[in-house]
Amino acid sequence: MCMTLPENDGLWSSDAARTKALLPAMVALWEWASWSPTRRQQWAARVAILTIQRIIAELPTTPRE
Repeated sequence: MCMTLPENDGLWSSDAARTKALLPAMVALWEWASWSPTRRQQWAARVAILTIQRIIAELPTTPRE
C-alpha cells in the first residue's frame, strides 16, 4: 500500500521548505505498511480529532441571544 501526501503538491516557497515541513510526517509514517489495521485506524482517528479541534478553535464566536 502506498500512501500519498497531497500536501506535497501544495504551494511551497522552495523544495527545502517543503522537505523541512513534511519530514516529521514522513518519519512518523515511515513504517505505515507494517502497521496493523487497528493502529492505522487509531492514527487516522487521532489526526481527524486534532484537525477538527484546530478548525473549531479558529471559528469566530457566535453571539448569544
